[in-house]
Amino acid sequence: MGVELSVTNLTYANLIQAFSRTNRTYPGKTKGLIVTYRKPWTMEKHVKDATKLYSEEQEESTLVYPTYEESKKRFKKAHKSLKKAVPNPADINEHSSLETRIEFVKVFQELNNSYQALVTYDDYNDEIEKSKALQEQVKVLEEYIGVYNTVKGSLVEEEPQEGPEPDFSDIEFYGENTIKIYDIDSTYIDQLLGTYSANNKNIREEIEKALQKLKKSEMVKDVYRSILNAMDKKEIGTEEDIFVVKRQFFKEAYNKAIKEFANTWFVEEGELHSSAIQYVIGADPLPNIGGIYNSKQFDKYKALHPDAISFKYLPEMKRQWRKTLDEVIIPLDNELR
Repeated sequence: MGVELSVTNLTYANLIQAFSRTNRTYPGKTKGLIVTYRKPWTMEKHVKDATKLYSEEQEESTLVYPTYEESKKRFKKAHKSLKKAVPNPADINEHSSLETRIEFVKVFQELNNSYQALVTYDDYNDEIEKSKALQEQVKVLEEYIGVYNTVKGSLVEEEPQEGPEPDFSDIEFYGENTIKIYDIDSTYIDQLLGTYSANNKNIREEIEKALQKLKKSEMVKDVYRSILNAMDKKEIGTEEDIFVVKRQFFKEAYNKAIKEFANTWFVEEGELHSSAIQYVIGADPLPNIGGIYNSKQFDKYKALHPDAISFKYLPEMKRQWRKTLDEVIIPLDNELR
């Protein structure tokens, strides 16, 4: 959830309320996200002052998030602890000693929690693109998630034993503590769209930066720009669900790309759609390529291209369809997910 805060319009009491409401949890939502566009350089001081004012002893509170460097230090420490406890995923399973399993689940959850905190910073998005070391550390979460779920499940089913009861107090069994590989910028774009108002230059620039950072294709960028342009021209009402609007724009671009290919190569749109919905990058043979071939109208193609040769037409059409799938259809479809 994104909340646009205007520091000049929020009293300290309202500031605390905004935080409380945004961070209210429910099934499927473990935290909130507050975005501020006005005077961000003073926000930290306002938050600290408000927290101090309304805390029981009027002292500094841990409500204020640590710096990126502090969060990264926590993540690195958790990564080191996991690798020390269980150097490789194959080193542990549901039959390992109870103490080993408990320790493993605890250190994995700490690594995952520290990762979830780390990815909320813009600095993370910059560093993850450049740092091989950070990429390898994040990859550990994916490598261990399978055995983690198995081992955690074995603790749930653990039979009572003689002697002292095992200490499960630091383990979260039924919460949202599962691996989450975040794409913060994509979420950020959606949040910015949801708060965009006509001709808001600042938010438009933020969206452009996020699109650039994510290396979105020009086709995808153009669709986002079309959405913003329509909002600027008041063609999209303020009461409309912007995410429904986004889906409509991207679906139209998706269908248009297929229609243009069909018109260029004189093949049936329906056969292309059937191929597109089954396609994954690298698929060979192309899905439904036979149906596309059978729908061709080479005589009409040759009427526009007199020098066209039948035996060259099909291989070239196939090559161009794969290129369209990879460079246009898949990127557009990804925005619809």
